[in-house]
Amino acid sequence: MKRMFFDNLFKEFEEMDRVFERLSNDITKDSVGNKNEPIYYGYSMHIGPDGVPHIEEYGNISSELVAEPNTEYKEPFTDVIVDEKTKEVIVTLEMPGVEKKDIKLETIKDTIEVRAEKEERKYLKKIPLEVEIKPKSAKANYNNGVLEVKAKLKSQINKSTKIKVE
Repeated sequence: MKRMFFDNLFKEFEEMDRVFERLSNDITKDSVGNKNEPIYYGYSMHIGPDGVPHIEEYGNISSELVAEPNTEYKEPFTDVIVDEKTKEVIVTLEMPGVEKKDIKLETIKDTIEVRAEKEERKYLKKIPLEVEIKPKSAKANYNNGVLEVKAKLKSQINKSTKIKVE
């Protein structure tokens, strides 16, 4: 009787292995397009200036795994800090494998959009801000795979502005 119980248990484990293998293959193939490319997903949590917790996702698959696959662009890890003392917003993005000349950055009063393209590395991120910024005050610095964008708070200007990454 014990042997039959364990035989059935092992059969269940084997079936679960087959299901997970199939699921893993489907996720990789459908989400990333190239089965040899690794998939990654992550999130960061922070408390916004409004006191409410915010969750920010990043990676090349969504939290729903295959909701809207993007085979071309990866979404970089992003952190947004509103510094009340200096009255500026600091946005940090991790984008290894590109050079500063590959980065295109656009600021609007409450959004920063970053795009970087270099052969096999492509990043795209549209960052909604909880505060308004002065788009023309934005300055960007790229060093060791990390892009830092700083912009002064509050603006009455609704125009988009393109800035140069230094």
